[in-house]
Amino acid sequence: YVPQKAMLFSGTIDSNIKYGKEDADVNEVLAALDCAQATEFVSELPNGVESSIAQGGSNVSGGQKQRLAIARALVKKAPVYIFDDSFSALDFKTDAKLRRALTKYTENAVVLIVAQRVSVKQTFAIRFATCVQISDFQIGFNFLLMQFFSNHDQDLLSYMKRSDCNFILRSI
Repeated sequence: YVPQKAMLFSGTIDSNIKYGKEDADVNEVLAALDCAQATEFVSELPNGVESSIAQGGSNVSGGQKQRLAIARALVKKAPVYIFDDSFSALDFKTDAKLRRALTKYTENAVVLIVAQRVSVKQTFAIRFATCVQISDFQIGFNFLLMQFFSNHDQDLLSYMKRSDCNFILRSI
């Protein structure tokens, strides 16, 4: 889960990412940073992933803070990811690149993206790797965004219509 207000801890970029997975190796950390579109700004820092982060991330921008928090969630390789307006401080170009990278990085996971941007809310952003049954599920967010596996829309739609899969989907 990544909230809109990203929280970073005093330490290094590496130690902040490893809060998501303590035993993550350097390649896992770098892959998560790359997916979160944080590689460029981290590599420009004098000490790279060993650069210091102040308590609360006060020494990085809001967008950088969000990307590091996203990388921390991604390094875990979880079965479900919830991004609660956690792209809000990103510019549109970075947002689009990050969402494209997420598609590949999270191909075996369920991804829920809550967003308030007009361009984003037209995109469906939950991906079901398998049939997920949701019943009596109320969404307390303004938007439920869904994005199906690329090139599998028809297969997924027919799968969702099966009687043993009940979905409550709402898009505004």
